[in-house]
Amino acid sequence: MSAARDLVLVGGGHAHVEVIRRFAGDRDTPLRLTLVSRDSLAPYSGMLPGMVARRYSVAESHIDLRALCMAAGIRFLRAEAEGLDLAARTVALAGRDPIPFDLLSIDIGSSPNVGAPGASEHAVPVKPIDRFLQRLAALDRAVEAHDRYRIAVVGAGAGGSELTLALRARYGARVDLALIDAAPDPIPTHGARARRLMQEALLARGVALHLGRAVASVRDGAVILAGGDVIGCDVALWTTQATAPAWLGRSGLPVDEQDFVRVTEMLNVEGHDDVFAAGDVIAFGPRPLPKAGVYAVRAGPALAENLRRAAEGQPLRPFRPQRSILALLSTGDGAAIASKGPFALQARWLFGLKDRIDRRWMSMYQPPFAMPGMSGGMPAVEALPGGEPRCAGCAAKVGATVLAEALAAGRSRPHPAVLLGLDAADDAAVIATAPGEATVQSVDFFPAFIDDPWLFARIAAVHAFGDLHAMGARPVAALATAVLPYLHPRLQARDLAALIAGARSAIEADGAALAGGHSGEGAMLAFGLTAIGAVDPAKLMRKAGLRPGDRLILSKPLGTGASFAAAMRQRASGPDMDAVLQGMQQSLGPAARAAAAQGAIAATDVTGFGLAGHLLEMLRASGADAAIDLAALPAYDAALAALAAGIESTAAPGNRAAAEGFVAGQAGLNSVRRDLLFDPQTAGGLLFAVSPGRAEAARAAIGGDASIIGEVEPRRGHDPQIRLR
Repeated sequence: MSAARDLVLVGGGHAHVEVIRRFAGDRDTPLRLTLVSRDSLAPYSGMLPGMVARRYSVAESHIDLRALCMAAGIRFLRAEAEGLDLAARTVALAGRDPIPFDLLSIDIGSSPNVGAPGASEHAVPVKPIDRFLQRLAALDRAVEAHDRYRIAVVGAGAGGSELTLALRARYGARVDLALIDAAPDPIPTHGARARRLMQEALLARGVALHLGRAVASVRDGAVILAGGDVIGCDVALWTTQATAPAWLGRSGLPVDEQDFVRVTEMLNVEGHDDVFAAGDVIAFGPRPLPKAGVYAVRAGPALAENLRRAAEGQPLRPFRPQRSILALLSTGDGAAIASKGPFALQARWLFGLKDRIDRRWMSMYQPPFAMPGMSGGMPAVEALPGGEPRCAGCAAKVGATVLAEALAAGRSRPHPAVLLGLDAADDAAVIATAPGEATVQSVDFFPAFIDDPWLFARIAAVHAFGDLHAMGARPVAALATAVLPYLHPRLQARDLAALIAGARSAIEADGAALAGGHSGEGAMLAFGLTAIGAVDPAKLMRKAGLRPGDRLILSKPLGTGASFAAAMRQRASGPDMDAVLQGMQQSLGPAARAAAAQGAIAATDVTGFGLAGHLLEMLRASGADAAIDLAALPAYDAALAALAAGIESTAAPGNRAAAEGFVAGQAGLNSVRRDLLFDPQTAGGLLFAVSPGRAEAARAAIGGDASIIGEVEPRRGHDPQIRLR
C-alpha cells in the first residue's frame, strides 16, 4: 500500500517512541510518519534520578530520536512546535515553515507551574527535563566553586523527592539541601507507609524538610514561605505541579484550566477525530491520571493501534489504564521504595528490580536496532553491490578520477563571452555580460541525504551558493530542479512546497531570489540549484594566486561525509548530527566578505573532492606547494568518532586515490585527522589564502570554527605537494 496521508507526531515522549517502533518498516500503512521534536535526545523519566546521581550516562538514559527514526524509516524534523492551525491542518514550527498533517498526535510533556511571585525569574524549572539537564553542568561548576552550596527544591512529590536524594548522591556533603512543599508529607499522593519511608530517607541524608508550608515568593538567594520564614539558597529548583505549554491553550483544542488537552478514552482529542494526544500533556476524560511516565509508556501501544485504525477508517479501541501502579522510587543510595496503594517496602534489591525494568524498556529504543521491519539505515539511500550504504552528505559527486577522464575526452569550443568555463579549474563559470560586469553561474544537484525536505533544500542552496561566494560574486538568483519520488500527489505537493520553502530560506538570506525551476519524478527525492551571481571581473577571487608565506584559513569544520556514513550505520548520536546539520546551514557569504576585507587573494569552497582535492586545485593553478597542520583542522565530533571507528564515506577512497600521491609527511601522524583531508563535504567551508600579517585578523573576523590550518610554500618539484606536519 502506498502512503497517501501524513501522520505528524509532535514531541518525542514515551508514547510516541512506541508508536515509531510499531510503525517501523511498515509497508502496508497508508500513513507517512513524521516526528517533530525540539531535541534529538528524549530523556527517559524513569532513569533521570539515576542519571542525576551519576548512575547512568546520557546515552543510557536517553532515546536518540534521530537515530530511531532513521532506522525505522520515519522522517525526523528537529524543530519546536509553537502553534496549531486546525483549519489549515498545519503545525507552526519555530524558525521554519509550518508542516501540514492529515492525522496529528501530540506528546510533548509538561512544565512545572512556577506561579509564585518571583519564581519565573529566580527559580530553575526541572521540566522540560532536557533543559534542566543542560543546566546541570553549570550547577556542577557552581558547587565546585563553593565550600558550601545551598540548593532548595520546591515540590516534594515523587519527582522532587527523588531529585533531592539524587542531588545528595551527586554532590555528597558539599551541598545543603532543603525540600519545600505545602503538603505535610513528601510524596503526598502515595500511601501513608510510603510517605513515612520517603521522609525517613530524606532525613537520614541530611535534607532539611519544610513541609506543610506554601511558598509565598522567590527572590534572588532565598525562598520565602507563607508566614515569612526565609530559606536561604544559592539556587531554587522548581518541581511543583505541572502545566501544559501555553500554545496548546491557544490552538483551539479543548483544554482544561491548566491547558492540558482533553482526550477521550480512545486518546483522540474531544471533538476531533484526526487529533490524538498522550503522556503528561493530556487531561484523560474518563478519570484523572497522574503525570507519571508509566501511563505514557502504557498508552503507547493503544495510541499506535488507534492511529492505524483512524487512518484505515476502523472503529477505535479504548485505552484502559490500570487503577493503581507499582511505583519504584529511587533513594539515591542504591535502594528504592516500592509503593502501591497502602503497600510500601524499601530495600536495595528493589533498585536492582527497577534498574532491570528500566534497562529492558530502554533497550527497545537504543541502537543498534534489531526490531522486525527495521532497515537499520536511511531508507532513501541505495546500497553499493557489497551492501555498503552509498555516500550521503558528500556533495553527491562522481569521483575526481572519473570526472577528469570524462573532461579530458573532449574540449569545449571557446566562446568570447565565456571568461571561465570547462577549461578552468575554478568553482563556477564566468560569462561577460557588459563592460566591467560578469555573470557567475554554478550548478549542484543532490539525492536526498536527510529525510527533512525543507532542511535538505536549505543545505543544498547553501552548498550551491558556496561556489559564488568562493569567487567573490554577489548572489542574484537561482533556478531549482526537483525530483520527487513516486508518491500520492498530495504528498508530492507537500514535499515540493517544503523543498521550495527551504531553498528560499537560504537563497533570500543571501540577498538573492528563487526565480524558477523544473520538477520531475524519480525513484528518490533529489534537489539541485543553478546559482547565478554578478561580479566585476577585476574583483574575481580565483583558485590561482597563492604566494609562498600566505596562510591558509578554513571557515568550517570538516567531516560531513564521515558523519553521514556513521549515521547510516547507527553509529552517530543525534546531538552530534545536529551540530553537523547546523554547520551545513551556515552561508559562506559572511566568511567570503570577511576574507575579502582582509585582502584574500585566492579562495575555493571545500566540497565533494575533500580538502586535499580542492587544495591541490589551488596549488596547481598557483604553481605552489602547501604545508598543513593536521592538529589545526577543525572537525565535527561525529566525523572524528566515525573515522576513529574505521567508518568513512564511500566517496573517500576515490578522493584518496586521486590526491594521496601528492601528500607527503605521513609517517607517525594522526591517521584520523589525516583521513579528514579526503572526506567529501556537502556545504563545506571556504578555504582561502591571506598574507601572514592579516591571517589572525581574518580568522577572528570569520569567527565560529574558522582556523588557520597551514601555509603556502614554494613549489619544490614538477607536481604540487601537500606536506603534513
